[in-house]
Amino acid sequence: MAAVSPLLALGLAVLMLVTSVHAGQMRGQPRAAGSAVLCVGGEAVRVAVDADGQPVVPPHLCPDCVVSLAAVPPLPALDVPLRATRHAQVWPTRDIAPRTPRAAGPLARGPPVAG
Repeated sequence: MAAVSPLLALGLAVLMLVTSVHAGQMRGQPRAAGSAVLCVGGEAVRVAVDADGQPVVPPHLCPDCVVSLAAVPPLPALDVPLRATRHAQVWPTRDIAPRTPRAAGPLARGPPVAG
């Protein structure tokens, strides 16, 4: 058991070293300035492009922030009411000005007469 502990520590250290190199490589990649949608084979494919229009690797989640996402507790389920509730109806007060009738104007004309 005593020999497993140093090997486990060494393995975890090598794992952290390898993953940190990959994280550093992701940070060094050029940022996407936009995206282009290509219709290929009957489906739409979104490709990230840089400022010159050259395709780049799509952005990844920041490895520093991904770990913090695991620490967020799950949201509680929303309570659904068992029955519909009635809302009080709101009636307008009398101090609102009455609607003015529309001015009688020309109605829309019919189709032109052929002839």
